Amino acid sequence: MVPRTRSAGSGSNQSPSTAQQSPTGGSNPPESVTQNSASTTTPTTPPTITVNGANPAIIQVGDSYADLGATVSDTGPGQAGDTNLGYQTFLNGTLTSNIVLDTSQVATDTIDYVATDNNGLTATSTRTVLIVPAANTATAAVTCRPD
Repeated sequence: MVPRTRSAGSGSNQSPSTAQQSPTGGSNPPESVTQNSASTTTPTTPPTITVNGANPAIIQVGDSYADLGATVSDTGPGQAGDTNLGYQTFLNGTLTSNIVLDTSQVATDTIDYVATDNNGLTATSTRTVLIVPAANTATAAVTCRPD
């Protein structure tokens, strides 16, 4: 016997688990019921954060610093395939919308990029910025005297 598909509200009052009487007096096995439902598996893969540019970034005292940011994607199994989620930026642990470093002295700063996807899964990546002493660029002057 080929199983028939029954959908809810098909007008039948018979339960799918009730055996049917065959014309010969025996009973047939119950009909099979097929349900189409979306997968209920919750994704467990957090977003992926790729830090753009050098990490660690090394600049000299007095230089300016322009952060290159990060790229965030959420394309793990069972996820929506969002290729560029937004992220929050923290400078030395403080939430900020604009990265401005004090480059007047030697220091080590951290920039954290934090992204949360639609499933509430969170990822963090960190860039370290090293502010190092300015290189000594003074050169000895050489004076040539004609003989």
